[in-house]
Amino acid sequence: MSYYQSALMSFLVRLPAELYSRKAFDGFAAEGFSLATARAMAWLSQLAYEDDPDKIDSILRLWGARRILSFHHFFANPLPVVSTRGFVAKRLELLKGRTHSSQQIG
Repeated sequence: MSYYQSALMSFLVRLPAELYSRKAFDGFAAEGFSLATARAMAWLSQLAYEDDPDKIDSILRLWGARRILSFHHFFANPLPVVSTRGFVAKRLELLKGRTHSSQQIG
């Protein structure tokens, strides 16, 4: 994957920090299904696409969480997925992990 493809993929999935919902975890429940929990997990999944650790930490703080582990791994594969990046965050004594995989463009 070229630098251009990597930069383009990052550009396509990042959001400005001010677009992240401050209320993303309002109504979050540790067990069972609820729309509020699904919304929180969607926001957390979106955050996994960010590549700026300071931005990730800042947004997690908005949600009362902190990053406790990050990873970024490149691998050879015949499929268009060429790397994976993610983090583990802790909030309200719960651990949640999220990852994203980049796809080759072009």
